[in-house]
Amino acid sequence: MSSSLQELALRKELLHARSSLCRLKIRRDTEVLREEFLIPLELSSYALAKAIGVPRTRIERIAREETSLTADT
Repeated sequence: MSSSLQELALRKELLHARSSLCRLKIRRDTEVLREEFLIPLELSSYALAKAIGVPRTRIERIAREETSLTADT
């Protein structure tokens, strides 16, 4: 296969990969906290905060998207 055909095939693959990535739904970390943990496990902010040893207000602010989730929080 010539280099121009290889380059064309590579470009086609990259465009396909890019369009696939564009269809992915980006989920925020706060949404994951609520939808994957708090709601299904029926955990309150207080119960989660007590279990992991952080202030209750920190969990509440993260769940309400007032504070972003970082390594320090």
